[in-house]
Parts: sequence; C-alpha cells; structure tokens
Amino acid sequence: MTLEYWLWMVMVFGAGNPKIWSVLQVTETPEKAFYILQDAAQQKRFDLTAAQKRSVHSVTLEQVEKVLENCRKKEISVICYGDGKYPSRLMGIYNPPAVLFYQGNIQILEEYPAITVVGTRNPSAYSVRVANAICSDLARAGMVIVSGFAIGLDSAAHRAALLSQGRTVAVLGCGLDVDYPRNNAGAKKYITRKGLLLTEFLPGTEPHPKNFPSRNRILSGISLGTLVVQAAERSGSLITAELALEQGRNVFCIPPADIFDNQYAGVVKYLRDGAIPVFSYLDIINEYYHSYAHRLMSSVLFEPSRASEDSVLFGEKSTSGVQKAEKKKPAAKEKQKETEKKEENVEEQKSDTPEPSPEHRDFSALDGLELQIAVLLSQEHQLHVDTIVERLGADEEDVISAMTELAIDGYVTRLKGQCYGIL
Repeated sequence: MTLEYWLWMVMVFGAGNPKIWSVLQVTETPEKAFYILQDAAQQKRFDLTAAQKRSVHSVTLEQVEKVLENCRKKEISVICYGDGKYPSRLMGIYNPPAVLFYQGNIQILEEYPAITVVGTRNPSAYSVRVANAICSDLARAGMVIVSGFAIGLDSAAHRAALLSQGRTVAVLGCGLDVDYPRNNAGAKKYITRKGLLLTEFLPGTEPHPKNFPSRNRILSGISLGTLVVQAAERSGSLITAELALEQGRNVFCIPPADIFDNQYAGVVKYLRDGAIPVFSYLDIINEYYHSYAHRLMSSVLFEPSRASEDSVLFGEKSTSGVQKAEKKKPAAKEKQKETEKKEENVEEQKSDTPEPSPEHRDFSALDGLELQIAVLLSQEHQLHVDTIVERLGADEEDVISAMTELAIDGYVTRLKGQCYGIL
C-alpha cells in the first residue's frame, strides 16, 4: 500500500509541492501522514491551507485506486520515492518528486549517462544545426538525450537522438495522456521504444504555466549535466541551468553565433561565469568518459559527424520556427542545375550501393504513405525526396514525416543530398 499513500499525498498537496517533504520530516512515512493529518490539531501544526485541509478529507484511498486503475488502462507505470526503479540521481535533489509516471524504459537512467539539452522555442538556424550535430553524436556515442518535449530546440534534441538510433527522455509538464504540444504527439511512440516519457503530473493534468518551472528540477536532476544551446537573458532554459548548478551538475553552453545578439545573452552570461564551452560532442564526453567508459561506444567517439536530417516528426521541419531571412526563388536555369545535380547524386549512389536483397523487404507492418514510399524505394533503390514527392503526388511535409518514421523504424536510410535508400 506504500504507493497508494504516496499518491494520496500528491493528490492532497499537488505534484511538486515541497509541503509533502516538510510533513514527512515529522511523520516519517506517507502512511502515518495519512492518519495524522485527519486530526484538526495536526493540520494546524503543519500550517495547512484551507484548500489542503479540504483535500485531506475529500481525497480518499478509493479515489487513489481509481487513478492507479486509470494508469493501468493507459499503460502508464507509476513509482514512488524509494521504489527500486526510482531514478537514483533524483533522490539527492531538493524536493524530489514523490511520485513519477512513465512510459518506456526507466532503467536507461541508471544504465547510461544522460545529458539534458535546453534552449529557446524559437531558435536560430545556427542553433538548430549545432543541436542536431551535437545531440546526434552524443546519442550515437551512448549518451541519453534528455529534454522537455517543447517545440524548437527540445524537439531538435529528441529528433537527433531518434534518427541516430539512440535513446532519449522527454520530461513533460503535463499528464502523459495529454497531447502537448499537440504537434509532437506522434513522436511519443518512438520515444518509448528505446527511451522514456516521464512526468510527476497525474494523467489528465493540463500544461499549466506553473508546471514547467517545477518540471525543470527533474530535467536537470536526472542528468549528469545540462547543455544550453541558445537562451536570451531571461529565458526559461536558464531556470534549468540554474537548478543544475544548485544540484551540483555541470552546465555546458554552445558559444553564440553573435556575441552582440540578445538571443544569446543568457549563454554569454553563463560562459562568462564559468560554464563549459562546447565546440564538439567530445567536450561533453570527456567530462564523463572516465566514469562511464563501459557505457560509451568507443568505436564511434572519433568518427566525423553525420549530416543532420530534415524532419517533421515533431510537427515541424528541422528549420521550422527558426529565425531566417527570406530566400529568393531560384531562376529557371538555377532550378534546372539543381535538378541535374540531384539526379547525379542518385546515379552516383546507385553505383556505390548494392541492390537490397528481397528478404529485407517485408512491409507488412506498413500502410498508407509509408507503404507507398517503401514500395517505391524497393523498386528504385535510391531516390531524391523531391522525386518521391513528384512520383506519389503527395505533400512534401507528409513525405518527409513518413521518411523520418521509416528511418527510425529501420526501413530506409538517409543518403547524401536528401536522397533515400531502402535497407
């Protein structure tokens, strides 16, 4: 019954409320707290608010069991502080979450080193490019990429890890069954395959603004360090960085594209105050290699970075929401040259790539646009994404989204110059 009493306390006081721990300092266990707090004199002793007093009497163990039953139906796992699966790094932070809800493999937080990546929701093209490269290399090397599942740089971090066949953890500021941000909802199933969705908020909890500062202590707490990619002077990302410092974690920063640009003012401040500058993923790996060499992929540590991929897996292309100047449309001759170049890329890669064998062409699990693309590529072997769009008469973003999902599922591979091949 231990879990039930922990969850009762969360339902009475609210997720992330430090009052839970001030009560437990006296009562020692949540079960004792349940009985002690029924007494009006004890409620006064703990200085409970009127709303908390009402909750003590209105929240019953039967209601707690209904929440747990709802979690079971939605395949949401629930653990409490002290449980064997509870992330050990969280146990040492101030105000650790009393209860955690998750989907996926929570053991990766114990088995592999993790790095939290934070940044603005409206990044520059430079920041997206750097985040893609750094996170991709870290994921391939064996580090778990942790972020907050928001649009912008959070999505870039998760996406890079997934496309590199790595592990990623999304820490949500709402219930796991709430699709927020809505455009990222489809990515959840990919994250849970090798990674983790994590929150301290009960199912059905909407993403209220007050949830996110509370969520940030978990973001920083489950990782060895926090990487700030881009942040203005008052960016919410800096809350996570500040919490990381309070928790005794490293803070890393990507050097700004322009030291005079206010978009990077927060990064400049942290670099000036002693944050570790990151010019390569090795700047992060080197901090932890001695302790985690057995968990890192030595064979890929010194390989050159792979090119970043476009994707709408998180409801946006990799440059969506990015600040950029308007580009002029190429003239007809330039467009013709581009087309010729694409065809040359495909022909070059056809000569270098062996024809896939029939036994690797089982598409029974696919349907819709993904199936159409897979069949087309199995016939042609390699095609440029524009050619796929033209052949299928489909929307470009839909094709790129489907290609991303096929790449994550291991059906296709990204080649040079936005060309794709069947695996």
